[in-house]
Amino acid sequence: MEVSADQYRLDIDAHFYVLDGVVTPKGTVLDVTDFTIRADGVDKVSFAVPAGTSVLHAGEIVAIEDDVFEFITEVLGDHRFSFQAPAAFHHFEVTIHAV
Repeated sequence: MEVSADQYRLDIDAHFYVLDGVVTPKGTVLDVTDFTIRADGVDKVSFAVPAGTSVLHAGEIVAIEDDVFEFITEVLGDHRFSFQAPAAFHHFEVTIHAV
């Protein structure tokens, strides 16, 4: 693929991807990345993610097969998740506060 000289300044890997030969800005999956739930084993956080997204938590990476992330816990504290999204989206992190 050839990138025009006026686009050399772009950090293509971090902020853009190539779609049909056009350098295109990456999208954002979530506007809100901080959630609070009750640590009661019932209350949950649930949100859609793009097909092909994986999540990293506690040193393990898991593919999200149904395009929906859900989290329920009985463990108090902050739970941090890193998401690896497909090329059209920024990778992102989510913190869930279980109280």
